Amino acid sequence: MTKAELELRVVELEKELEEVAPKLKELQIIKEQQKKWTQEVYDKTQEGNRTKEELKFTKEQLAGLSSQFNGLASLFDEYMLATGDMIQTNKLFLRASERAKELLEIKIKAFNGREESKK
Repeated sequence: MTKAELELRVVELEKELEEVAPKLKELQIIKEQQKKWTQEVYDKTQEGNRTKEELKFTKEQLAGLSSQFNGLASLFDEYMLATGDMIQTNKLFLRASERAKELLEIKIKAFNGREESKK
């Protein structure tokens, strides 16, 4: 190739470069935007995973608290039943004591009646 042909070729390539340069800039901007979006998607996915883990942990805590609450409610029910049984037992002892007192009073009156008749 001659110098003139080379100069023409250089001019042609420069024109092509001028045409391609804006497209390259656009492509670079698109790549940067794609990179940014990819990072945003990754961040949102990580945030979603953290939220899922927190939700799972919260559900586990809720299940544990629910179990403890049910155990406490069961214990309270048993306490109420035991208290009711103690009250019934005490009523029975009270009736027995009152009946024994009545019988003793009858016997005392009978005994005192005999003592008075002897005088």
